[in-house]
Formats: sequence, C-alpha cells, structure tokens
Amino acid sequence: MKAFVITPFTAERAGREAPDVFAAVQAAIVEAAARAGVELVHPAQINRPGVIMDQVGAELDAADLVVAVLTGQNPNVFYELGRARRPAILVCRSREDVPFDVRHWRYWTYGGPGELETLRERLEGAMRATLAGPEQSPASRERAQQASPTLRADTTAAFVGPTERGPLRPALVTSFTEFVEVYGEPLAPDVTYLALAVRGFFDNGGRQAVVVRVVSPEARPAVWQTRNDDGQSLAIWARDPGTWGNRIEVRVRPGTRIGVRLTVVCPSAGPGAPRQEDYDNASVEANGPNPLHERVNQHSELIFIRYDMLALPQDLHTVLAGGVDGPPLRAEDYVGTASAGLELVGAMDDIDIVCVPDHVHPSLSPTAQERFTDALVDLCERRGDRIALVATTGAEHDPQRLKPRHDARYAATYYPWVRSDVDGVLVPPVGHVAGAFARHDAEKGLHLAPLGIALRGLAEPPLEIEADPERRDTLARMGVNALVVDPDSRQPCLTTAFNLAIDERLRYINVSRFDAFLRRRLTSGLSWTEFEPHGPPLYARIVEEISAFLRSFWDAGILAGERLEEAFLVRCDHTTMTDDDVANRRLIAVCAVALTGPPVTVWLEIRLRSGAPVVAPGG
Repeated sequence: MKAFVITPFTAERAGREAPDVFAAVQAAIVEAAARAGVELVHPAQINRPGVIMDQVGAELDAADLVVAVLTGQNPNVFYELGRARRPAILVCRSREDVPFDVRHWRYWTYGGPGELETLRERLEGAMRATLAGPEQSPASRERAQQASPTLRADTTAAFVGPTERGPLRPALVTSFTEFVEVYGEPLAPDVTYLALAVRGFFDNGGRQAVVVRVVSPEARPAVWQTRNDDGQSLAIWARDPGTWGNRIEVRVRPGTRIGVRLTVVCPSAGPGAPRQEDYDNASVEANGPNPLHERVNQHSELIFIRYDMLALPQDLHTVLAGGVDGPPLRAEDYVGTASAGLELVGAMDDIDIVCVPDHVHPSLSPTAQERFTDALVDLCERRGDRIALVATTGAEHDPQRLKPRHDARYAATYYPWVRSDVDGVLVPPVGHVAGAFARHDAEKGLHLAPLGIALRGLAEPPLEIEADPERRDTLARMGVNALVVDPDSRQPCLTTAFNLAIDERLRYINVSRFDAFLRRRLTSGLSWTEFEPHGPPLYARIVEEISAFLRSFWDAGILAGERLEEAFLVRCDHTTMTDDDVANRRLIAVCAVALTGPPVTVWLEIRLRSGAPVVAPGG
C-alpha cells in the first residue's frame, strides 16, 4: 500500500508552527508508515525535473491513502486534499485548524505534549486499518466511496438562531453537550427555540449540526482597557458579542519561569462548570518565547488581547464589562447578509437540511413570520441541494388557515408543535423531525420515504393538537405533514412525506432529497474542472464521471430500468452550453435520472466552472 503526505513544506507555512514541533509531526508520520508497512511518499522526495504540480498529481493518483497536515490551513494542502479523492488521515494542531465542512472526518490533534507523543501510535493504527481493508482498484474504490453515503448517509442539518455566546462563523457540533460547550446555556423559549430544536435533533438520532449564531446589529462584546503614564495601552475583549462576556475574569501575574501568566475564567450562567484558560510563561515581547498576544489570539475561545506596553501590570485582576445583547431579534436579523444569518447558510456547501425554528416564534408579527418563511423556502429552492423544514404556527386548529403559500420542491411543512421533555415546553417540530430524518438516512437511506419514524425526547401529551383522520387527510392534500401519535408507544410518528410542490409527480420528500443529494455530490466531486480548459475532452470526462457515479445507484437498485441506458442520461456538450457560457467559463451538464420509488424521472442541471475557455462548444 502507498500513502502520500499532503503537508506544508515548512513550519512557517504551517501557521508559524514551532520548527521542532513541525519536525516531530513529520517524523511521526514517517515512523508510523514504516511500522505499518506502508510505502510513504513525501513531497520533499519529489526532486526529478518537471512540473511539480503534475508530479504531485501523479503521486496522488497512485496513492491508496493520504495523510494531510492541516495545521495553519495552508491553501495548497486543501487543494491537494480535494484533488486526492482518497481515504484521508487528517493531522492538525487543534480543532480550529479543521474547517467545519470536513470536521465530521476523523482527525488527530497534537496540541499538547501528551498528544504529540501518542500521534505516531494513532497514525500507525489508522494506516494498519486501511491496509487491512479489501483490495480495490483506484477507480472501483472511488465509486464505492461515492456510492456508500447513498444508503447510509451522515446527514448535516444547519440551525440558525440566537445563543448565549459563541462564534459568529458557522461551527459544527456533534452532540448537544458540545453545543452547550460552544454556545453556552440554552436561552429561554420566549427568546428562541434554537437550543430545544438542536437538542431534539440529537435526541432523535442526528449526528452533525452546523450552527449559525444570530445576534442583533446592536450587540457589543464586553471589554476592559487601561493606559499607563507613558500612554501605552492594554485592551482585552470578549471574543464574541453579548452580555455573557461581562462574566469574564482576567488575572495577570508573574510567570512560573519567565514572562507573565494570564488566566481567564468565565463562570457558567447555569449549573455547568466555569470555563478556564491558562497561559503561563508568556512573553510580552512579540519576538520572545511564547508570545502572549499570539498564544491568546490564536487559541483562546474567550478573549482577544491587544497591547503596546513593554510590561503588563502585575497582579492584575479584573472583570470585563459593557457586553450587550441588543434588542429582540427581527426577521431581518435572522435572514441576515452574505456573512451572517440565513443568507450565510446559503453560501455553505454540504448542508442537507435547514432548520430555523424561530421562523414561527410568537415574538414575531404574522407579517414578519411570512417574510421569514419566504426567505427560508426561497433559499433552499434557489440552491436546489438542501431542504427546508418548516413549521405551522402554534395553536392552529383550522386546516384551511394552514394552507401553504409556496409551490416548492425543497421545503416540507410539519404540524403540529411538539412538547419537549425539557419543562414540557411546546416547540416547532422541525429539530425533532430533522433528527428523525438523519436517523432514517443512516439506517435505511435518504432515497426512501421517511415514514413510520417515531419522534423521541417528548413529554406527555407529545402533541399540541392531535388531528383526526379527516383533518390529516385535508392537510396531506395541501402538502402539510401531520404527526400522528402511535396508540401503543404514545410516540408521534411521521406518517406522510410530502414536500410543498403542487405537481403530484414531484411532491415526495425522498425524491427532492435524493436529487438534492445528487446535485450536491456531483457539484462537489467535479470541482476539479475549474483547473481544466473548456473543450470536448473535458466534456467527455465529465460525462464519464457522472455516469460512473450514477451507475453505482443503478447497481444498488435505486434507479429504475432493466438496462443501464434506461436508468439515466447524461449530456455535456454544445447543446447544454452557449458561446456565452464558454466565454464566461461556465460548464453545464444535464442529467435525467429515473427513480424507482415513486417512479419518476428527475432532471438535474449541474453548473460548474472551468479553466481558460480555449475551445468553442462546437469545436
């Protein structure tokens, strides 16, 4: 077996990693490969004449797995990792080096001395596990990797809403415990339903949630600052805005060996333990050992620090102040911009489900709720690679007043609200339903209708309103999925699986989710086209790769057709693109895919980018 190392060439390019630590990591990789019996190719070994990127690409194609060092988030590392499309072992200094969209991959950190000592053992074990796998050609291995998520997918749901604290950038959490660690104690339901929805997601089998925190435009971080007699300043800010930062205590005292020791403590707003960070033996000087500003600003999850003092105050003990949450959020705050809120979710890839439980929060006016819901549905329709879960308003009995306002394939509405087992609070069911979808995807596959799935994490009575059969039938005709309580288990179950499409052929959630999955995977898997020139050779390669990908679904019995040519059609040529598309580096492939359940043909338009437009479509 052959492995290729994807790594920055120097410690400086690895986020200014300490040279001795960088060398120790490289040595651990080499030693682990030798002990596991794996032939290792390091980029530093490629010294023959030629184009280095072509040589690296050839080694990647020949490798059975890659070991990628993500420390410092070097752009070349991520390019080569995306180019590899091979089993990957990820190594990094800390969790912050791993982008959220690959954080669900297994990775090993070496942030502390103990972790660095065990890194070699972990790498050796991972290599041996890969070595013990079934022997496959690179092409068949790629097809197997691409097909496997179809039947047993790890579903990622995006949640948008306010939290006590936490980063404003999207963050992946894999449990409700981790959600509380990152975003603080749950806010009261009269403020937001976000925490209860996230808890419902994990209670029902969800594994991966991306959280986008929303704050008021008037929110401000807590701060403490001072200036000495020479006009030199010291300023400390809470890392994120909100009143939570007013609890942060900072203490500065002499270091155990050199410099200073800075301790940061943030008591919990609830029963949890306080969060504490300790930076000992830190130099105030920028070029000294363990620079304080670098260590704090790169690693702290609580504060930023800035100073131009030559010496910090000794025995300083202070509390930050001035943190503000701002006024209650408006619908516009949730929708946000390209860098915040719901619109930020629209710019993210690898999202399966979008949940914004506050879109029907009673603190919003009916008009604001409608605008909010429109934005949520429109986002998913525009992307076409994810589905929005929408709730009806609470305490509504008249089915006619629940009639959807949208004709949408990538949105589904669930009714009624459910009673959380946390203090019996009534909440929109979207988080619980998203978790049930994730459990269904992992156990059966997202190509099958999510039916007969019981919801967990609910108190008695589990539903705000129990609809009778006549009302459920009316709701189903309108495209609203009514939850039904099983008389034996007393658990609500998913009994219909409709989206909001008016076209009867396209109104099934599993059809929408499957074609969204195909679009997402194909767009991501073909991103390499951006480095290739336009022209028939590229078109033929695209058709070949899409066809190989779709064939794996036909082999699995997911696509209809006795013969392969009846299962799907793929086209990428002068009939799918105009001269203007070519001139602007747009690549368009069109696919027709025949599904088995229900029997329907869906059309997908896969939009990509190419390199230089050197050949016309008809050429």
